[in-house]
Amino acid sequence: MKSNTILIMMGLTVNCCVLAQTIKTPDEKYLERWIKDPSGRDIGCMLVPGEAPKDYKAPSAIPPATAILIQNVPAYSWSFGCSPTAAAMAAGHYDNTGFPDIYSGPSNGGNAPMDNTCWGMITINGETRNQCPLSATMQNLDQRTERGHVDDYWIVYKNYGPDPFLINNWPQHIIGDCTADYMGTNQSVIGNADGSTRFFFLADGSPLNDYTGNEPGRRDGCHGLRLFYESRGYEVLENYTQLITGMYGNSLGFSFDNFKEEIDNGRPVLLQLSGHTMLGFGYDVAGNTVYLHDTWDNDIHSMTWGSSYAGMAQWGVTVVRLVSLSSPPQAQFMANSSSLMAGQSVGFIDQSVFNPSSWSWSFPGGSPSFSNQQNPVVSYPETGTFSVALRTSNSNGYDTETKNSYINVIPLTYCQAQGSCEPFISGVELNNLNNKSVSCGPQGYSNYSGIYAYLVKSQLYTLVVKTVQSLSSSIYCMAWIDWNHNFDFDDQGESLSLLPMDAHTFTSTFSPPDEANEGETCLRVVVSNDCSPVACGNLSGLGEIEDYTIDCSSASDYSTMHLKLYLEGLCCESDGRMRFVRGSENGHFQGEIADIIRVSVHEAASPFTELWSIDAVPLFRDGTCNILYPDCLDDYYYIRIMHRNSIEIWSAEQVFFGGYGVDYDFSANASASFGNNVKNINGKYCLYTGDVDQDGLISPDDMQLLESQSSVFTSGYVCTDLNGDGLVDLEDMILIDENAANQVGKISPGMP
Repeated sequence: MKSNTILIMMGLTVNCCVLAQTIKTPDEKYLERWIKDPSGRDIGCMLVPGEAPKDYKAPSAIPPATAILIQNVPAYSWSFGCSPTAAAMAAGHYDNTGFPDIYSGPSNGGNAPMDNTCWGMITINGETRNQCPLSATMQNLDQRTERGHVDDYWIVYKNYGPDPFLINNWPQHIIGDCTADYMGTNQSVIGNADGSTRFFFLADGSPLNDYTGNEPGRRDGCHGLRLFYESRGYEVLENYTQLITGMYGNSLGFSFDNFKEEIDNGRPVLLQLSGHTMLGFGYDVAGNTVYLHDTWDNDIHSMTWGSSYAGMAQWGVTVVRLVSLSSPPQAQFMANSSSLMAGQSVGFIDQSVFNPSSWSWSFPGGSPSFSNQQNPVVSYPETGTFSVALRTSNSNGYDTETKNSYINVIPLTYCQAQGSCEPFISGVELNNLNNKSVSCGPQGYSNYSGIYAYLVKSQLYTLVVKTVQSLSSSIYCMAWIDWNHNFDFDDQGESLSLLPMDAHTFTSTFSPPDEANEGETCLRVVVSNDCSPVACGNLSGLGEIEDYTIDCSSASDYSTMHLKLYLEGLCCESDGRMRFVRGSENGHFQGEIADIIRVSVHEAASPFTELWSIDAVPLFRDGTCNILYPDCLDDYYYIRIMHRNSIEIWSAEQVFFGGYGVDYDFSANASASFGNNVKNINGKYCLYTGDVDQDGLISPDDMQLLESQSSVFTSGYVCTDLNGDGLVDLEDMILIDENAANQVGKISPGMP
């Protein structure tokens, strides 16, 4: 029946039972009383005792680039009252943005710090509290020599008894220096328990300006804020507490649009909840999001406008507008370059005057397209001409500057290079990239920038380059990757020296560095008979240059596949590990890599379509390989393994990819491979060797290819070298003979 009483006092004549279901009201346990002003309007008195719920920690919020935030707003944790703590944060903001000496202490060079950790904590009567002299002063805090607010008024949270200065009969300190003094917080002589503050509001939703109707018996915290700022020598233009729209059914209340206007003008807003006060200092129109400091920690949090926070419903706001000593800002900016190439970045420099406190940038065509940083850095991935706009604000207003067609982005270009096609590049392999060519490009240069290799940071990859030449001179191979997207190949870590596997095949194993820029960049491959190939200009010797595109991404959207398998041709040394595959020049892949394989992922149902693959995967001598795969693969799939001269194998069953990675061992048991299609060599189940032509069957055709190359002692990294010793000979014939006699072939899902 309490709801009925309140509604009757407000003069509402509609059915109270219906209203109880349709009209929002604050939590009435914090509603102390109703009174009327001289004109007969209903005024409510809300008591705010708020303290963090026990062991409660709200989730942190990371505002997106589209959010509008007031900068330089401190985050103070609860210091002898949530309302004075929230008010102290607003005061600290103004102290740092054109209203000096609101904080008058010695800390942080006389400027209000951005959090209150520098003042530490104190234990009083068994309660440990954070300290903030801008919220509540205390003797020996911040070099204060006399008693202050805490000494005179604080005993223990929610204590309703007389204050210490009354109990001990000592003189009360002179009101000043902190928000809690002026807001009446914690003061028993005006009816406030320890931790509580009062706020008065009009029930019809109109703003209640600087209410003094219950002085001196009950202090309105909003009026106290006027007194606080006036004590600092500043004029208050307006101060009021107001219900939000819809509370008690009102249509006159403070809306999200009103909140946005305050933030756009650089004015933080006290958010009033049932039992708590917080400070709002930003917003995002997406979802009517409010960014705030909740007084319970030093972090950023968020809530939806008009909703609840930690179970406490928002009922209103308290707004204070100061008369500034300066003018509204004038927005001005410049870029460190207005002409750039696609993929490059440009820095924007704020040159606004008259103390802006927040910045809102718009960058059509840029990444990011919005920013609230003062001096953002923006990249432009596409060519074109783009405008830039900056809106700045402070407590006196805002201003916008727009520069139309300001940024000119021209196509990406790298230094020119040319050769003379002897030798030339016949193939390049890198992950999904597998390009073969039968001739050299004009002037020894081929532009394959439309062919992409998709790489992930921290993943190990092998670049394979194959060459053709008619001369007998040596060949050298280098590659360059522009990891930082600055359109040159001069930076540390951007060059790769490829080692020869044989006279015509070169490899390098590498991982994209963690600091590499994400997105598209250039891979340049050069072969030459000069021992020091260069990336730009004319090759001093003979050779060819090819350009490709690498698209590099972060590993955050990928999971790891751990596989284990062995190759019959390389199995095994006395230590149980596979041999290194070798070329005719006795080279091999770097480190502990035995050879490279291809891994693909296929749908679980016919026709078992390939969904994703990666080429040139390093297979280590202990049989392991680790691969990053995209998180969009989150169902049951088959895994397929291919090797240059082995029979391909498939996982025996569909493997689940939707967890925290994949672990699959093909080597421990024959049943791990579809159709048990592996060979047992000393307890290790290996891929059959001998499928030289990769037609899925070890047959006389493969034996004929091997025999013809054995007869001329072919050497190098060739598919007919089954045991990987760099020479095609009788030992390879022995390996293939049994498998061909048994007509070993691939067995895969869907085969009859």
